Amino acid sequence: MEFLNNFFKSGFVRIVIFILFLFMVYEQSKDDPRSFSNTLKNQDIKKNIANLKNNFEVIKKVKEEGLVDDQNESVPQDEFADLSFKVVRQGLMDNPAQCNDEVNIEYIFMSESGNIVNKSIIKIIVGENFNKIVEKTLIGMAPGEIRQVLIPKNFKTGDVKYDNYIQTRNMVYQIMLIQVNKSIANNYMCN
Repeated sequence: MEFLNNFFKSGFVRIVIFILFLFMVYEQSKDDPRSFSNTLKNQDIKKNIANLKNNFEVIKKVKEEGLVDDQNESVPQDEFADLSFKVVRQGLMDNPAQCNDEVNIEYIFMSESGNIVNKSIIKIIVGENFNKIVEKTLIGMAPGEIRQVLIPKNFKTGDVKYDNYIQTRNMVYQIMLIQVNKSIANNYMCN
């Protein structure tokens, strides 16, 4: 019995046990899209933001040079036309979110340079007017999927606390769909 006590008091044995514990936690969570091992690295986020910025600049240049046919002015403009949507990671299952579904999401609101303003895990109903950009982005997403949206300066999201940031700079939403709960009780209208 004293041998076992001395054995477990050994620093080397404690380190080995701790490493085995970490490995076991990693193995159990490696397929979970919310786990630390599946989150994007900071440099990957910055690279994706740089790509979004380049895409935004190309779209802006095309519009400024008049290469887009705007002759049919009687058709209402899509308020989301100035947004750039990008799939960062595909979802894991075939259960896409639709209007009126209750969803669990993680969303990050950050500047183009990667400075995070807010990061939250929340439950919303698609169509309840929580935030029109977030809800538009969620439609068609599968659990585990991550999408980014570049929001140009002066865009109105409908979320007053974030619209103040957007007045002065381009911002980015990164949205990960965690879970979809199908709903039939709501009658929200989605664009």
